[in-house]
Amino acid sequence: MRMAYPGTTLQARGIDVDDPDAFYLYEARMATLWPMDEQGMARGEDTYTGGDGFAGIAQRKLRPEDIGALEAVR
Repeated sequence: MRMAYPGTTLQARGIDVDDPDAFYLYEARMATLWPMDEQGMARGEDTYTGGDGFAGIAQRKLRPEDIGALEAVR
């Protein structure tokens, strides 16, 4: 899974970043499983994440052009 985290959110989590106005890349492997019932309907969701996607996140600062649609949603 890859997700852009705001620097301000990382600071609130106690992670030191050099630019609180920038976004940083959270990156981790993830598996998602949907258990099904007898009728084929999903009855839940289980996710498993390998590793700590926050480890080293302060070194993965994203450039504005890395988040192309960001301006469209602001």
